[in-house]
Amino acid sequence: MKLSQLERTLNELFPHKYALKNDKVGMQVNCGDIEVSSIHIAYELNNLVIDECIAMNSSVLLIFHPLIYSPLQSININDRVGGLLIRLIKNGISLYCVHTIFDTNPKGTNYLIANKLGLNKVNNLIDLFAEDEIGMGYIGEFQTEVSIDELLQRCNSIFKSPIKFTKGNSDNIKRVAIIGGSGSSFADAIFQNNIDAFITADNSYHTFHRFRDNITLIDPGHYEMEQFVIDGMYDFISDSALLDSIKISKSLINTNPVSYYYDRKF
Repeated sequence: MKLSQLERTLNELFPHKYALKNDKVGMQVNCGDIEVSSIHIAYELNNLVIDECIAMNSSVLLIFHPLIYSPLQSININDRVGGLLIRLIKNGISLYCVHTIFDTNPKGTNYLIANKLGLNKVNNLIDLFAEDEIGMGYIGEFQTEVSIDELLQRCNSIFKSPIKFTKGNSDNIKRVAIIGGSGSSFADAIFQNNIDAFITADNSYHTFHRFRDNITLIDPGHYEMEQFVIDGMYDFISDSALLDSIKISKSLINTNPVSYYYDRKF
């Protein structure tokens, strides 16, 4: 399959109209209309992922997080983005990004998290294309109420990270909203729904103040919430007959730039 045909196929599988406004999705690096026999899937890009892609002999990287987000004023090998772009081009590796297209996918980021937590879907937090069941965020319910402690323990076990939280106005949780990654900008929509707990990442100190004594807010970390997207993207495109001729592999690299230190004496 030629790269131009693969791009059209990926555009069909991941329609750009389902991305949030101003998101940077689609082909970010095009190294020419070569024959493509394999795709390598990764959460985001760093040098170890490029090494992995080269070792897999893949000429296309399919990633979740965009490499190019802000307009580039220059390409400098000493800058993170510039250096990675130069390595991609030198090695003939094209780059395609899905980001919020996969967030809004009914089997995408938020579905994967909810499924891990054992939630049954009620509806989308925000409907974008109701006729296609496409929306941002996931509202789900537990079959029976769980305590805040039980939910925190479940989050700690699933996300494998320290959990930041603030308690809402109830000791029991039934109805939960989820936005993988940075979701605090959707806080107004949370307060307009009958939500017991909201799980999202990158919350500010003042956001925790806003939720305290109102709705339980749980922050497991950005990477920690989205760590399941590699498997989800792999399963999604592997199920497509459109890519039967393409070998698909997935990254084993942990690209999380955040580490945690915890001293039990404190």
